Amino acid sequence: MIPEKSRNNGKFYTVTTTENNRICSNVKLASSFRSRLKGLMFTKSIDKDEGLYITPCTSIHMFFMKFSIDAVFLDSNGVILEIYHDLKPWRLSRLHVAAHGVLELHKGVAREYGLEKNTKLEFYQN
Repeated sequence: MIPEKSRNNGKFYTVTTTENNRICSNVKLASSFRSRLKGLMFTKSIDKDEGLYITPCTSIHMFFMKFSIDAVFLDSNGVILEIYHDLKPWRLSRLHVAAHGVLELHKGVAREYGLEKNTKLEFYQN
């Protein structure tokens, strides 16, 4: 299941691969206009087990960010379309028109768990 409804905005999810490898257990959904606009801006940091899933989202910016992240763009089935490793503050991603949303993770998490294009991720509400 890929979260998408604004009524679920602010709820937390656990994200795993289809092989049940847990990636992150505290992923907050940002699906309202305001929460998508704010994203992780002005946040001091996130832990390795925290993340943010922004939907709908086809590109991101890192303006006003204080730390680097891994950004994982997913299609509507949860399949990884693109991964940005160590995306630094004041940078932009490219536009990914097929993206349903982006999973923003602590820097290094994508490599640590071997995430790559075409891997499918699952979301379970906490």
